[in-house]
Amino acid sequence: MDEFSKWLLTRPKKIQDMAREYPPGEYIIKGGAPYGICRPGTKVALYSYLENGEVGVVIKAENKTPEAIVHENMLSEKYGKSEEETKDIHKEDVLVHIDPKWLQAIN
Repeated sequence: MDEFSKWLLTRPKKIQDMAREYPPGEYIIKGGAPYGICRPGTKVALYSYLENGEVGVVIKAENKTPEAIVHENMLSEKYGKSEEETKDIHKEDVLVHIDPKWLQAIN
């Protein structure tokens, strides 16, 4: 039994069920997803399961869509970030929690 399977046995049933339906790996965000940074078509990697039914995904900086960059610009302006700080934000990976129904497995 691998380490993930051993760990999963120690988790609540809800987490076990989510992990069976959405195993660790890479996914594409489905069309219609209501997120500003995690846009439809974005490649993400699943990294965690939450008891509220959401999953944690990481968006690599190189996988951010142009729309995600626009959203980051809007947030940077809203929170008073400088142009230099905003450029740095664009280079960073992003961790977000989303509803897993928007995940499509990459085969």
